[in-house]
Amino acid sequence: LAASELAGCRAGRAQVWIAVLWPYGFHYGRLAAWYAFCFLLVSLITLAYLRVLRSYGPGNWIFLGAISLALVWANYFGWALIACLGADYLLRRRRERNLPLLPWVVIGIALVLSYLPLYGAFSHELLNHPTEGGHSWVARILFGIYGLYTLAVSESVAPWFWWLGVPAGLATAVLLLTLARARQPGRRFFGYFCILFALMLVLGILTTKRLILLGPWLLLPAATLAGRQQQDDETTADPSMGRIRALLLGSLAVAFAIGWYGILVPRHYAAPRFITPWRQTARQAAAALDHGDVVIGNTP
Repeated sequence: LAASELAGCRAGRAQVWIAVLWPYGFHYGRLAAWYAFCFLLVSLITLAYLRVLRSYGPGNWIFLGAISLALVWANYFGWALIACLGADYLLRRRRERNLPLLPWVVIGIALVLSYLPLYGAFSHELLNHPTEGGHSWVARILFGIYGLYTLAVSESVAPWFWWLGVPAGLATAVLLLTLARARQPGRRFFGYFCILFALMLVLGILTTKRLILLGPWLLLPAATLAGRQQQDDETTADPSMGRIRALLLGSLAVAFAIGWYGILVPRHYAAPRFITPWRQTARQAAAALDHGDVVIGNTP
């Protein structure tokens, strides 16, 4: 819906296919945890924001405020995403002076007041979280590169399996470069994706599971570019856009194909927790507990 709102029905159809075939989404979208719900909330707040830009009716503002509230209550990092949308609105308002500002003020006040029960936990997290993340800057940057790789390919193929990791890494690089190069409706969201990714890296909170929060703002610009038609490129007097779109689709095809190969042939996983025989492991742990043994694990 957000892709259709931003760039038409063709982009909406492209978004469905990209999301369905996304190997990363196959893993984290089906885990019984917060991941899928927060992905939904980020997608919903994007849709709500785009509808506000189209029409300033009270219903759209209420929808945006309600989803904003749900997002900040579901995840602390939701504040950063809302800040990006607020900054985007202010940038648009510099060109369009008729954009109303009062609803944003009302939503902001409502969010601050409704968040009072969580301020203690939020401030504790900010003050006590190790900023350096326990790793050197080199290690964190390398893990950031791995995180970008994971978003495109998933953890079903580790990059150190060179015959698969090298082409998958190149496809990921091409994907990101085309999204950065292409002037298209979703480009702003890719910019905010990059800003939030860098923020996670600096704060030392970047993990592969947390990247699902940023996933919608990577998939959305990919869909709005993939959904472009040839006549659109001719209208904008930029014939190179056809080549850029072809590069995008090719890089998606390579990255996704390698990711799904790793899923179907599970011998190259970087994260064995996805293929650990948990049913058998749980049965063995239960038997050990019945005998009075102590069971220690490093994953819930």
